[in-house]
Amino acid sequence: METLREQLSGAVTVEHRKGQPFYFRKLEDEQPPPLVEQPPPIVEQPPAQVEQPPPPRLQRRRPSEPPPPSPTGPEGPGQ
Repeated sequence: METLREQLSGAVTVEHRKGQPFYFRKLEDEQPPPLVEQPPPIVEQPPAQVEQPPPPRLQRRRPSEPPPPSPTGPEGPGQ
């Protein structure tokens, strides 16, 4: 039985939408990522997110006066 590496060692032809095939060749110097299962990082203590207060929201300040009119806006007579 062939291994997956032997099956993928040849050129692969993919049919394009317009009918022109694309040819993909495996690069000789390309190294596949390691398939070794890495253990998940050991978390000693979970982060204490409940005890931390939320950051202050400074974006919700309302201006005391309306914003000035745009200097690039149309300012005709009578406005």
